[in-house]
Formats: sequence, structure tokens, C-alpha cells
Amino acid sequence: MNALAVQAGTVIAGGAFSFAGGAVCSRVASIDAVTGTASGCSFASDNVVRCLILPRNALCIGGNFDFMGSIPAGGIGYFGELDNWSPYPPTAAMGWGSFR
Repeated sequence: MNALAVQAGTVIAGGAFSFAGGAVCSRVASIDAVTGTASGCSFASDNVVRCLILPRNALCIGGNFDFMGSIPAGGIGYFGELDNWSPYPPTAAMGWGSFR
């Protein structure tokens, strides 16, 4: 495990693992902070996750990956309120400062 982030009773872990608490996941896992129950995420990184940031109810992931699921990410991915991945920043009109 390389990174942890916590939001609203959920711990998100990132690293170089394939399982968390018996749940199949690909380098990113969601863990209930109260029960400790782990669940895999609906997306998969093709290589190591190194950092997690939670700006404004979103999740930004950085690491040594080229894809999150089937979406090219170039080492940085963004998972927003619409429950889908996009390269970061999610639109050309938004820069890094939009999420600070």
C-alpha cells in the first residue's frame, strides 16, 4: 500500500495489490472505516498507484499507470461526482487550480 485517503467513513487505499480483505481490486480499494469491509472499485489501474487526493468530493489518483480501466490516463486520473473516469483535468477548460 502506497497511499490512503479518508472521506465520509470510507478509506481509499492505493498501491500495488490485487486483493484487499478478500475483495478483488486492481491497485485501488474502498474500505468501510467502521466495519473494515473492503470492496473493489469498478475501475482498474494497469500499474502501481502512488498517491490519492480528495478535492471537492472527487478522487484524483497518481501513479505509474497508463490506463484506468480502458481510459488512457498518463499517470493521473480523476474520478468525479458522475462516477466515471477521465484524464486529469477532466475538461480542457479546467486547470489544476480548479480543484484546490
